[in-house]
Amino acid sequence: MIRPNQLGVEREARSFSRKTFSGNRSSVHKKSNHIVMAAEAIRIRWNVSPRHWQVKHIRWFLEKKLADKASGTKYRYYCLIRQVLIFQDRWTDWKPHLKGPWTKP
Repeated sequence: MIRPNQLGVEREARSFSRKTFSGNRSSVHKKSNHIVMAAEAIRIRWNVSPRHWQVKHIRWFLEKKLADKASGTKYRYYCLIRQVLIFQDRWTDWKPHLKGPWTKP
């Protein structure tokens, strides 16, 4: 497998975001920035792109990377990542494994 670089991960994350989120351009851009941030953190830690995410990557991001963030912030990331996973047709299988305190604001 080819190691993803920062630019490739950002492009892939933005591509998923544009296909996933609806609304005006600025709101889609704000949402995609969150996904890009998550994707970059996962790339640095696990060296994988959003296309190759596994449950452990998402759980690590929500548990460890967002540990010092407010519950509302964790919830926002959870909701946005959930939408991307729904687009990728992974949500049904992954939902039981992504339960945690971030599921409520």
